[in-house]
Amino acid sequence: MPCKPQPAPDIRALGVPVSKAREPVSKQSFGVRLTELRKSRGLSQRDIATAVGVTAACVCGWELDRSKPRYPAMEKLAALLETHVIYLLTGEKFHGQPAPPRPRTRSELIMQARRDVAQALGVEVRQVRIIVG
Repeated sequence: MPCKPQPAPDIRALGVPVSKAREPVSKQSFGVRLTELRKSRGLSQRDIATAVGVTAACVCGWELDRSKPRYPAMEKLAALLETHVIYLLTGEKFHGQPAPPRPRTRSELIMQARRDVAQALGVEVRQVRIIVG
């Protein structure tokens, strides 16, 4: 007589605590998360590279999972993409965390201004240019 598959037990019924502060870790790679965040904000690899202080080829390498940025660049990247370093690295979303730090460098300020102008005008970020004389 073949075994009848049993439904998986509810982990709450087993007394296993379920954290409300975290969502499951994403199975996506760092590169996939970076690419999706970048595209969702209408940014090019060159835009990311300029804001973070690296080359576009470096950003391409990150998106292809050939390498990962060092921590200072990772912090700038998280701030630029309005997310957390933890999310970029693991895919884990934390609720109730403080917002990413405000942009600090000149390029980060310009990138933030480009995003704000693009949103206000209803255009893509890559269509906004800011010239500082």
